[in-house]
Parts: sequence; structure tokens; C-alpha cells
Amino acid sequence: MANDEKLGDEKTGDAKAGQAKAGQAKAGHERAGHERAGHERAGHERAGHEKAGDLVRRLVRSAWKGTLASVERNSGHPYASLVATATAADGSPLLLLSGLAEHTKNIAADARASLLFDGTAAGRAALTGERVTLVGRIVEATGESDRARYLSRHPDAAQFIDFGDFKLYAMLVDWAHMVAGFGRIVRLDRADVILSIADAADVVAGEPGVLEHMNRDHSDAVALIATAELGGPVGSEAAAEGRWQMIGCDPEGVDITDGARSVRVRFPQRVSSIEQVRKSLIVLVDAARARQA
Repeated sequence: MANDEKLGDEKTGDAKAGQAKAGQAKAGHERAGHERAGHERAGHERAGHEKAGDLVRRLVRSAWKGTLASVERNSGHPYASLVATATAADGSPLLLLSGLAEHTKNIAADARASLLFDGTAAGRAALTGERVTLVGRIVEATGESDRARYLSRHPDAAQFIDFGDFKLYAMLVDWAHMVAGFGRIVRLDRADVILSIADAADVVAGEPGVLEHMNRDHSDAVALIATAELGGPVGSEAAAEGRWQMIGCDPEGVDITDGARSVRVRFPQRVSSIEQVRKSLIVLVDAARARQA
């Protein structure tokens, strides 16, 4: 009988051990499941931020102007003013400001500011459109291509950019708040909206040559790319009239304007060399011509 009791105790112990192992395995599976779900959520969030970041860069790079909100130096109130904008190669906003302007005096006292870029349509449904507020600090622009990129978008500024009271500034973006219609609202970090160009020095340095070559030798192709992106009839009338000009090229795409409209056209994929720029432009032209056929 003693042996039977001992055997029963052993069986009970084995059963408890088995239950414990089963419980541990179940807990392990649950933890793995939670971790996978967490990774999936993080992946979706990153994908969502990347998509939102693309939209933000399109709005900012396409803009002629923005609303600059600085801190009024005497009262501390927000002070909003209209400014002409361009972008550095990495997408940071560029501003040409006069030292006589109120906003320039404000940022001299407090560099903190925000810039609103409005991509909404006119009319009562404007709040369903896209807009983004960039938040950061306004500092003097130091990029080698900053001046050329600003003047490419605003050629009339060449008349006064060298006046003693004018300086070119850049916004060092800390974060952004994007609204793209009902329910499409997201806060983005700097890395989500400002492009890393550490591996694209060849593109930055070669940009002037790309623009000169495309506008001088391939104006019809520039017009084809622009009109295809706008979704209108694709043809060479605009090129024949000399209206469309390529005014910017960066690792993600090109900027084209006819003087009134600004078109942002993304490359099929990010580039880091002039040779990749050339191949990407050929792909864009071929796609535009396919639509024309």
C-alpha cells in the first residue's frame, strides 16, 4: 500500500509538472503573439509615418509661400506673417527675410517659430484638404546649394537677395503636425519629414547641371512629365511655349513649374547618384509618353 501511495504521489507530481510546462508553453506562445502584434503595430506606424512624411514633403516642396508664426518680441503673442518659401536639398524650408520685417526682428530675439503650408482648395470645404505645420527654429541658411535653390524657385528675388538687410534663413524642423482631411491627423518627428542626404552628395552637387541640361535640351520631356503628373492632356504645347521649367532635383524627385503652378514629381525610387537621376527621368518620360499613345 505504501508503494501504491508513493506511485500515486509520483503520478500526481508528474501531472503537475506537465501542467506547469503546458502553462509555460502557453505563456510563451502568448508572449510571442503579443510581441509579433507589437512589431506589426510598430511596422504599421512606421509605414503610416513614412506615407505621411511623403505627403508633407510634397506639400512643402510644392509651395510658393507659407505662414510664418514667430514669437512677438515685446508681448510674447504669436505673430503670423506671409513669407515666400523654397526648400533645401533635404526638404528644410528656406526663407529670404529682410532685417526690417517684424518677423525677422522677432526671430532675432527668439528663434522658435512654426510654418504653415496650406494645400487646401478654395471654398467652404477647405478643412477637408491637406495642410502641415512645421515646428522648429529659424537660423541663417548655410547649405552650399541653398541660395541657388531659393533663386531657382523665386528668380525675381535675384534683384534684392544681395541687399544688406536681406538674409537667407532655414528652418531647423523639430516636429510636424499634418492634417489631411477628416480623421487623417498625425504628429511626425523630424526624421519623418526631413530627408537624409548623407549618401546623395553627388545628386546635390550635380543638381545645377541636371536642371540646365533638362531645360535646355529636353524641354519637351519636362513638359510631358509635368502634364502627366497633373493628370491633364499630355502634349508638347507647353514645352513649345517654353513655359515648363525644371527648378529642383533631389534624391526623391524633381520640381517643375510653369510660373503659376508648381508640380512635385517623385522618382520611382530614391536615388543617390546623377546616373540614377538620369535613369529615373527616362522612366518618368517613358511613362508620360505611354499615356500619350
